[in-house]
Amino acid sequence: MAQHQYTPVSKDDDGQGESHNSNGHSRSRSQISTPLSRTLLRLPPALCSIFLFLCIIFSLTTPSSSPLSPSSRPRPNNNGETPLPRLVQQDLTLPQSTCRREFPLLYPQLDELRRHWKSHNLIRQSQIDSLEAASRKQDRWGWSRLVLHGNRLWLRSHHEGLEFGGRHRQRAMLGLFNQAIQSSPSVDGPLPSVDLLVTTGDRDVIGPDPGLKRGPLWVLAKHRLVHDTAGQWLAPDFGFLGWPEAQLPGHAEVVDTLQRKEEESYPWEKKDDRAFWRGFPNIYPVRRDMMARTRNASHLPVDHPDAWADVFATTFDRPDGLNQNDPEVKPLVPIEEHCRRKYLLHAEGNSYSGRGKFLWTCHSVTIAHKLDWAQHFHAALIDDPKSKKRNWIELQGEGWDGLEETVRALWELDSDPKALTGKGKQSSNYRGWLGAATAKGIFSSRSSQLTAREIADNARDSLRDRYLTPAATACYVRGALRAYGEVMDRATWPADAITQSATAGVGGVGGAAASGRQGISGEAGPRPKAGNGHSPGHDLGTAGAIGDISYESWLLTNGGDWPPPRA
Repeated sequence: MAQHQYTPVSKDDDGQGESHNSNGHSRSRSQISTPLSRTLLRLPPALCSIFLFLCIIFSLTTPSSSPLSPSSRPRPNNNGETPLPRLVQQDLTLPQSTCRREFPLLYPQLDELRRHWKSHNLIRQSQIDSLEAASRKQDRWGWSRLVLHGNRLWLRSHHEGLEFGGRHRQRAMLGLFNQAIQSSPSVDGPLPSVDLLVTTGDRDVIGPDPGLKRGPLWVLAKHRLVHDTAGQWLAPDFGFLGWPEAQLPGHAEVVDTLQRKEEESYPWEKKDDRAFWRGFPNIYPVRRDMMARTRNASHLPVDHPDAWADVFATTFDRPDGLNQNDPEVKPLVPIEEHCRRKYLLHAEGNSYSGRGKFLWTCHSVTIAHKLDWAQHFHAALIDDPKSKKRNWIELQGEGWDGLEETVRALWELDSDPKALTGKGKQSSNYRGWLGAATAKGIFSSRSSQLTAREIADNARDSLRDRYLTPAATACYVRGALRAYGEVMDRATWPADAITQSATAGVGGVGGAAASGRQGISGEAGPRPKAGNGHSPGHDLGTAGAIGDISYESWLLTNGGDWPPPRA
């Protein structure tokens, strides 16, 4: 067999190297010719010029083979939902034009906030100061006052809070902001300078004062019926980057694991067909209602025709999750095991439920009571019974009214064998579970109704593989920061926000030094405040560090409260 050896081209001054044939003989590039080159040499110069011009035009008009080009996109499902290509799902650098095209449902809420603040005299520095003062009056929930300037993130003040997991919540939240800022594409220009206060609290971070509630606070969720919060800004919740207290890595890592497992081990036909939930009921009425409505069905054998639910409490009191004194308590179930189920229940607790985005990573149907709280991605949830893009089910009655009818109707739509037996089949007034659920406003007529699997397909393709991706999250954060920056009354931030430092030349860990920042003060509005320039080797509490600190330097201090408490 002939041996073919690759020989790199030598790098002469004029690029005229030598090539080698398979026998090892060399010849200069000027001696190499092809049928096309010989033909071109015989043509008149004018025809050669026309040929080259047409080649250039053709190269410019040929469709791109980028991951977002139509030719390289995954095929849409039967209802027209198309997932993003997997490489694009992880791309944090998409420009604004692409973001709006790929995630159009995220932006109307930002447009509404623009309109709100333009009609309410814009955002003023005094409002941010008032929000910070109110946040300092409580210790439970964490919060951070952030300054974005020169496409860098700075901490002006930061408090972890005493709530379980507060440290991780705050770190993950700031990590999401920093990711989006650092990956901002240059084609969009710099992000605006902003001054904002963001909290990782579930609720009631700033107290009952309606004036404060109307302020421009960044929150994880907003109550749908409280109009005083219309001016608040939704931030992605910390669980997108990590949730150690729930034994969960970042959302993207969970998706990577589940995509492989579900495709290989959890095909739709093999999934358990009971409505599933595990969690901590606590004192929350909506969770207590769910437990009561599902108790009888949950204790039936899995193959019983009336076993439509598998709902139990869990506990963190023992490593195995069991409580010997309470048969209603079961072990914890990892999120990947949730994906073995066709029907997943989503129940709010203290406010929003952070598990929602993880449930929507499964190729399953998520069913919820009427939600009180909205997160940033909820704009992509479609529950219209007549829509071919429906990707979840929201019950329309009080609490969990209609849950049993919904699960059994899904059985009927999916031709589940359990739909042919069980409670009600011998009743003279039986009209089918789909009819019962339709009467409660949960479904439409059978002719236009999606099957359970079609709803699960839509959830997988439009939520897991599009609106819940890292690409969508980064796009949303940058879009929100730009919208926020547009409605700031920049004249209310003093022009001398960068103060001169007695100790110049050392920036970062001990506070922002003035000398490194005088060149970025061209834009009106908030700017980082210089500090006293303490170097990383000092105990910052003892040294009395002051001033804003860059996100990177803050991490080097082990990410505690800022400014550090005085020793």
